[in-house]
Amino acid sequence: MRLLLESPVPSIAVGAMLVTMAAIVYSQTRRQIALLAIAGAVLLTLLACVGERLWVTPREEVTAALSGLMADIEANDLTAVLAHIDPAAVDIVSDASTLMPQFAVEAAGVGSGPEITLDDESAPTVATLGFKPVIRARHKSSGATGAYFDGITMRFELRGGRWLLTQYEAERELHGAASQLGRP
Repeated sequence: MRLLLESPVPSIAVGAMLVTMAAIVYSQTRRQIALLAIAGAVLLTLLACVGERLWVTPREEVTAALSGLMADIEANDLTAVLAHIDPAAVDIVSDASTLMPQFAVEAAGVGSGPEITLDDESAPTVATLGFKPVIRARHKSSGATGAYFDGITMRFELRGGRWLLTQYEAERELHGAASQLGRP
């Protein structure tokens, strides 16, 4: 069921198969009922695709929260980035407040992944994401440019109807990488 709600591809594939079968019947019989079956298959496919777009799954919500966070990082908007972080996650708030003013982010994207694991498929409150972001930034004082392509694991928790970042772990320590760019 999850596959049907997170991608229109299965609905389109089944719809194409139904339209093809009805078209074969119509081409052989030229009966009006077969023509109505073609129209019905197209209508059913369109309804399935619209339903898929309207139904937002928890995985899609988490993916949207991550995309919003990365867009705000790319926009160099510290206030908006902090809005994606749980205020109780003081280490993350501190990291963002310390590192973001030192850099002008030129590009930030999700890169490969994300692999999302939910604590409960039916009513999740915790999501763990593993992905390799693409972040390119310029140190404001030294002018050095650097990129981060290593993996990050993030934990988002559903708080007040929003998915907020509560924890992260980077494959490469971010403060050390940032300090290397700050050297003249």
